[in-house]
Amino acid sequence: MKSLLRSVFLPGMLLIALSFYSCQRNQKNRTGSSDDRYDLRNAIQVNLDTLLSDGQRMLESPGSGQERRYNDSLSRHMGLIQQAIVEQLVRSYGRTPTDSIFEMLNELDGSGFIPDALYVQLTDADFSTPLGQQARLAYQDYQEERAAQVAGLDTLHWCAGDYYLYGVGKPDSVKLCEVLQSGQRFTVLDFWSAWCGPCRAFNRSFPDVYAKYRQQGIEIIGIGAQIREVTGQQVAVEHDHTPWPQYLDKDDHIYRQFHTRVMPFQVLVDGEGHVVKILSYDIRQELKPYLRDPD
Repeated sequence: MKSLLRSVFLPGMLLIALSFYSCQRNQKNRTGSSDDRYDLRNAIQVNLDTLLSDGQRMLESPGSGQERRYNDSLSRHMGLIQQAIVEQLVRSYGRTPTDSIFEMLNELDGSGFIPDALYVQLTDADFSTPLGQQARLAYQDYQEERAAQVAGLDTLHWCAGDYYLYGVGKPDSVKLCEVLQSGQRFTVLDFWSAWCGPCRAFNRSFPDVYAKYRQQGIEIIGIGAQIREVTGQQVAVEHDHTPWPQYLDKDDHIYRQFHTRVMPFQVLVDGEGHVVKILSYDIRQELKPYLRDPD
């Protein structure tokens, strides 16, 4: 469960952190003094600044070979920063009003996530405030959603239902099952969107090793989801020069089967259409056991 939380929560936290940073920075605490609230924010401010600037660089990168390698290293670094933010919030318990922690977690992610190391310390008194009650309900919903996601992995079979994709810039649809029958042992379904910085970073960093993975039995299929503008998605595909096939999940019918709002969201599927696992930001390391020659 811990690895699943990391794969689902951490990438999503980055996206929300980038959007809330500029508008929420000086918001006052709902409980406790504004100085307490500022201290909590100040403790993670350097990390938030790094996420903001690095994420912006990913969006602006023209995608040269050198920048692809840089962005891949940057993506791993950002994952470590996100973990550091969570650890700082856990350490702040008892030193700042708990409502401040609840509020910060909600701003960073919005899914109801509470780190296990923090949750085991929380008392009924912490959940007695209006914000605490909201946090408890959101956490319960979060746990139910994650449980449904894990349970759903056992029943998802992409060749047993009518799941359709559309080619980028093409009106015709194709069954996902047909797309998966590429002759490879495994396929990574890469759900992404043009507006997502980490998604674009993956597009630009992974082509350098794509051929190697394909030779080792792993195909990648890009699937546009949460699309705000179809034209924008097409422009992003052309700009990023991804060598793997790209499709659109126009109504998010496939993406919604995973009960997630995270972007990017990557799933490993076997040759028969069964979901093997949900991947995290360290995709190269997680795919190694599935290569024909892991060494």
